[in-house]
Amino acid sequence: MEAGEAAESALCRELAEELGLRVQPDRLTECGVRRAPAANEAGYEVEAHLFRLVTDERVAAAAEIAEIRWVERREALRLTVAPLTQDLLLHGLG
Repeated sequence: MEAGEAAESALCRELAEELGLRVQPDRLTECGVRRAPAANEAGYEVEAHLFRLVTDERVAAAAEIAEIRWVERREALRLTVAPLTQDLLLHGLG
């Protein structure tokens, strides 16, 4: 997030930049905030603002995204991902 930027606005901007997905903030449902150790910076913590978005629009990898694909949950659990992502895959948003 940019300094002073609301989480909803940051998400909408990032979705457009990285996935080509244009979303208005009122389509997002806030699901809470989670914190976890940063994957690539020892001693640092990341804070993730979680939102739910239901859409059937196509997405495409852009910006620094190298690959994007849908996977089944059991395959997702075998992927090497950052600690926060792993926690969400294992335990869900509940």
